[in-house]
Amino acid sequence: MFPLPHVIFSTILSIILYPFIGSNVIIVWSASIFIDIDHYFWYIINNKSWNFYQAYTKHKNQELRKPYKFHIFHLVELLILIGLLGFYNKIFFYIFIGMLFHYILDWIDMYRHPDMIKGRTWSLIMYFKRKWST
Repeated sequence: MFPLPHVIFSTILSIILYPFIGSNVIIVWSASIFIDIDHYFWYIINNKSWNFYQAYTKHKNQELRKPYKFHIFHLVELLILIGLLGFYNKIFFYIFIGMLFHYILDWIDMYRHPDMIKGRTWSLIMYFKRKWST
């Protein structure tokens, strides 16, 4: 899913959550949006370029089709870790909510576009299994 739908839906979620968690919605909103920075990190590592505009354009035009994309912030292990830390610190709990919401939006988008599933790695186990099986 591209950034604009994430911004729109995360803003709607933040408006809904505001009466319950107050200004902490900023943490939820930020976690839901900025989790996608790992797409840019992946571009930098694989293309040896820091050009943000070019990274966005190539991603938008689906020119970055590689079978084993590794996006560190999209790993289920990280989500579980942040969720567990949320039991000890509210900030991590709010980050967890934002990340989980982002994951749900991505899953909905992949359901609508099943060809995207092949390139997405959701866990370290899946990543290494795919990488070593080829």
